[in-house]
Amino acid sequence: MTELQRSALIVGVDAASFQGLAARLRSSGFISDWVASGGEAQDLLGLLPFDAVIAAFPVADITTKQFLSVVRRAEAPCRNAAVVLLAPEALVEDASHYIGLGANAVLSESEALDLLPAKLRELIDVAPRFPLRVMSRIRGKVGLAGSTTLCQTENISATGMLLRGDQHVPVGGEVQFELNLPGGGAPLRGAGLVVRHTFEKRERVSGLGIRFTSFEGDGHIRLKAYLASLR
Repeated sequence: MTELQRSALIVGVDAASFQGLAARLRSSGFISDWVASGGEAQDLLGLLPFDAVIAAFPVADITTKQFLSVVRRAEAPCRNAAVVLLAPEALVEDASHYIGLGANAVLSESEALDLLPAKLRELIDVAPRFPLRVMSRIRGKVGLAGSTTLCQTENISATGMLLRGDQHVPVGGEVQFELNLPGGGAPLRGAGLVVRHTFEKRERVSGLGIRFTSFEGDGHIRLKAYLASLR
């Protein structure tokens, strides 16, 4: 079987760094294109559906916020691309503020060669998601606040879910969940990690992206069986 080839746009790094990144990504199944600045990237991002967009932080020519809005705007061909910012060590914390605001991950420039291919695979090769809105609800127990919030799922996969609601838990925060699947039966219970915030203007729903970290009992087996029945 021929491996699926992916496409990546690398923005704002110098030519030598691009050659190194492109070679490393090529070995992981990516074909890479390069532009020198965010301004130059805008036309390409409006025309071509790249699987991944990697940008040096701060983005040159336009603000990082403007650049991410171009990538994530409604009907944009790269709207669902994996977006990774590469930042100098001193600016990693600043760049991390954009996770959940259009960026999916941040890597320091020094670790990009070693970690970027695996990070892109992690972001791109996600489990299939299924809409699950009206018939199921989530109770998210916020560990830090010790409170329980009733939420509604927007979609779900074997690895995580998107919840409608305000961003009452920060990115990186832990939650305890209770999920009632359609058809009855005991609720699924477990723990998860907030990996991103979504916003209605960009993704048509405001809420929390949760990655499952553990399940009680046979909960994960039951979830996978339910999702298999939806196929």
